Amino acid sequence: MKNIYVFVFSLFLFNGSAKNTEQLASSAYQNAQSPAITGENDLIGYWNYTVANAPYEYSKGVLIISESENKFSVTVNLNNGTLNGEEVTVEGNQINFKVYVEGTVASVTLTVTGDTISGSSISQDGTLAIEGKRGVMPE
Repeated sequence: MKNIYVFVFSLFLFNGSAKNTEQLASSAYQNAQSPAITGENDLIGYWNYTVANAPYEYSKGVLIISESENKFSVTVNLNNGTLNGEEVTVEGNQINFKVYVEGTVASVTLTVTGDTISGSSISQDGTLAIEGKRGVMPE
């Protein structure tokens, strides 16, 4: 009778270990399949972007995010001029800033995932979606 208890107990332990091994393997697979976590340094760069439903002159451009002495700055280059981001804040892979467009403030929130950037701009005219891809800074 004692041998049966040892056998059942051993079977219970083995089964528990197998489940833990399965869970660990599954977790490792999911982590390998997930995109890498990005951070503040991944924001820095030259971004070609488009804004859905924006007036033509503001519908596409280049966003330049830079960092100097632990302070981030944003420049928005459009066909008809340049806008400077104000009140720039960064947390992880997300950047928030404000730009003044024809006297109206627009609050922008963008998130970087790999080589893409996306988010929105909110102003008195509503919310507009922004999407972009990492570009190469011209020389």
